[in-house]
Amino acid sequence: MVRRDRLVGVSLAFALLLFAFRGVAVVASPQFGPITLVATPTSVDLGQPVLFTVANVPAINGSLVLNFGDGTAMPISGATTLSHVYPNAGFLTAYITVLGSIVAETSVRVVQPLPQVPIGSAYAASVTVSPVIAGGETTVILNYGLAMGQTGVGLPFPRLEAVIDLLDARGKLLRRSDAVPVFVSTFAGAASRVLQVPYDVPLDASGRYALTISLLTLNGGRVLRSQPIPLRVLPGPDPHAALKSSVRGSGALDIGPATPSRESLNAAITTELQFPTSALGITGTTDPVSGRSDATFYLRSGKPGKVRAPDAQGGDTTSASPGWLIGDGRTMVALPQLLGSGEVVRGLFGAYRTGRMRVDLASGSSALAFDGLQGQRSNIFGISYGDAQTKAAARVIDVRDDPSTGFFSVEQRAVTTLASLEHHLSRDLDVSADVGVSTVDGLAVGAPAGSDTGDDLLLNFAHARTAISATYTNAGPLFGAVGGAGAAGDQTATALNAQFGLGAHGTLLAGATQTSTRSVFSRVANADLGYVLSLPSSLTIALTGSRASNRSLGASTDADTGSLAISRSWNGASLGLSESLTAMRDLLGGSLNAVIRTTSVQWSEVRGARQFAIGVNAMNNAPLPASGSVPRFGIPMLTGLSNTGATITYGLPLGPPSTFELQSFYAASNSSSAFGHAIDRDFALTLSRHVGPHFALGLRYEYLSHTTGIPITSSASPALRVHLEVTQ
Repeated sequence: MVRRDRLVGVSLAFALLLFAFRGVAVVASPQFGPITLVATPTSVDLGQPVLFTVANVPAINGSLVLNFGDGTAMPISGATTLSHVYPNAGFLTAYITVLGSIVAETSVRVVQPLPQVPIGSAYAASVTVSPVIAGGETTVILNYGLAMGQTGVGLPFPRLEAVIDLLDARGKLLRRSDAVPVFVSTFAGAASRVLQVPYDVPLDASGRYALTISLLTLNGGRVLRSQPIPLRVLPGPDPHAALKSSVRGSGALDIGPATPSRESLNAAITTELQFPTSALGITGTTDPVSGRSDATFYLRSGKPGKVRAPDAQGGDTTSASPGWLIGDGRTMVALPQLLGSGEVVRGLFGAYRTGRMRVDLASGSSALAFDGLQGQRSNIFGISYGDAQTKAAARVIDVRDDPSTGFFSVEQRAVTTLASLEHHLSRDLDVSADVGVSTVDGLAVGAPAGSDTGDDLLLNFAHARTAISATYTNAGPLFGAVGGAGAAGDQTATALNAQFGLGAHGTLLAGATQTSTRSVFSRVANADLGYVLSLPSSLTIALTGSRASNRSLGASTDADTGSLAISRSWNGASLGLSESLTAMRDLLGGSLNAVIRTTSVQWSEVRGARQFAIGVNAMNNAPLPASGSVPRFGIPMLTGLSNTGATITYGLPLGPPSTFELQSFYAASNSSSAFGHAIDRDFALTLSRHVGPHFALGLRYEYLSHTTGIPITSSASPALRVHLEVTQ
C-alpha cells in the first residue's frame, strides 16, 4: 500500500512538472487524469475541416474551453470530437484551458493551395455604341466560357483581369486600357458567361478602328482573347488644357531672429498642365535639414491621372501610365546597390513604358548627398521587364568623377554592365541576384585601371511568424571604383537575420553580419540575439545582447552590449524604461577600454484634449575595471550617471477645436567629466490659432541657456518668432 501511494505521488509530481513547462501536447492535473487533444489531420489545405478529438475530460462543467488558435473558442464538457475550418493560412496552435490554465495543446498547419489557371474560349464580342464620339464611352460585351481548374473546396476562383486593346485598320496595337477586375464564380462550371466592360474612347481618335478584349491572370497569363470588333470614332470638340495642383506638407516653420531652431517643415508640391493625352508638370520637395529644394520638370504622355504630391523623400509621380516621359531634375533613376546604395541621379532623364517593359535613360550628377564632398557624372541606360512573379533588368552605367564638384578626385571613369533578377520561388521564398562587370580607366596619374566583377545574392523567407533573410556580396577592388559612398567595391559581405515566433506572445530575434575590405585588411563582424515578449496586458519586455568586433591595421576592438527595455500602456498613458551596458575592449593598446551605460525613463499621457509627456535619460562613460568585468544593471537605474537630461512637453487647447492652442516645452541636461561640467536649458512657449484643418499660425517664444563650471561662463539666447505649423 505504501509503495502504491509513493507511485501516485511521483506521478502527480511529474504531471505538475509537465504543466509548468506547457510545451507538450498532454498535461496532467492533480485532480484528474491527463486530458488529450488530437487534431486530424495536422496539415490541411485552406477551407478543409480539421477534427479535434478531446479525451479524458473531467466533470467540471463550464470550466473547460477549447481555443482553436485563430481567435475563436468553444466550451466543452466530456469527451467529444469537434470540427473547425480555419479562415486563414498559417501555423496555428489549438489548446484547452481549465480555469484559465492550459492543460493540452496541439498544432495545425493550414496551407493555401495553388489553383490551376483556367483555359477559356471567346464565343462572341460586340460593342453597344458605334460610331462613338472621340472622348465618349462605349461598352464591350463578351460571351465566353472557362474550363475550370482545381481550386480546392470552399476557395474562391483566382481573380482575372479584363483589358481592351485599340487596334488601327492594319491590326497594329495603338493603346491598351487599364485592367478591370473580373470575379468568376465556380458554381457555374463551364457554362456560357457574359461580361460587360466599359471603354473610354481616346480624345484624339478619329476614323475606323478595332477593339479586342482579353482575360488575363494576375501574373499576366492570357486566358482568352476575342476576335477584333469594328469600331468607328467621330472626331469630337477640341479639348482644353486643365491646370491641376496638389500640395502636401507637415512640420513647423519659425520666422524671426537667427537663433537655434527646430524647423521641421517638409513641403511638397506638384503642378500639372494636363492635355488629353499628355501632361506638362513640375514637382518638388524641400528638406528641412539642408534647406535645399529638389525640383523636377517633366513632360509625359498617356491619359493624365490624379495629381499626387511627392513625399519628403521624393516619389515617382510621373510614370503611372504607359507611354513616354522626359524631364530635368530628380530622375527617379538610382544607382544600383552594388554601385552606391541607391543614390539618385539628378539631371536629364527619359523613359518609355509599354506593357511590362520599360526603357530608362538618365544623364546627370549622383552621390551629391553631401555637397562638396564628392561628385560624379552618371549616364545610365536600362531596360527592364517584369510581372507579378519575375522581374529582370539590364543596365549600362557610365560613371565618371566630376572634379568641378568633388572635394578630392582621382579622376577615374567606370563603365559597368549589370544584370539583375528577382523571382518568387514560392509563396514564402523570394530570391534576387545582381551580376556585373566594371571596366575602370585611370584618367589621372597614379589612378588604377583595369576590369573587375561584382555580384550579390539575397534570399527572403517568410511564413506565419517566421522570417529569415540571407545576403551575400562580393566585389573586386576595381568594381564600381567611382560608384559613390555606398559602392561595394573591394568588399565581401555576408548577413543572416532571422525572426521566430515562440509561443503565443514571444518573438526570438537573431542576426549576424560580416564585412571585409581587402585592400586595407579591415573586418567588421556583428552578432546580436534578442527576445521580445508582448503580453495581452499591453506589457512589452525586450532583452537583447550583441557583440561587435572590428579588426584592422590600426585598431582591434570588441564591444559587448546588453540591453533591457520594458514598456506598458493603459488608458491613454504609457510608461517606458530602458537600460543598456556596453563593455568596449581595445585588444592592442587598451586606450579605448570603457564601460558605457545608458538609462532612459519616458512617460506620456493623453486625457481628452490635454497632452503631457516627461522623459529622463542619462549616460555614463567610465574606464573598464582592471578585472575586465562589467557592472550589473543599476537599481535604481539613474545612480552614478554623469550625463543626465530631462524633457517635459504639455499641450492644452484654449477653446473649441480649430481655435487657439497653447503648447509648452522644457528640456534640461547636465553633463560632467574630469575637465568640468555644463548645464543646458531650453524653454519654449507657443500660442497658435488654427486657421484651417491643416494650418496653425501663432507666436513662439524660446529661451536657450548654456552654463559651464570651470571657468564659470554663461550664455543665453531669447527669441520671439512667428510660428507656422502644417499638418497633412
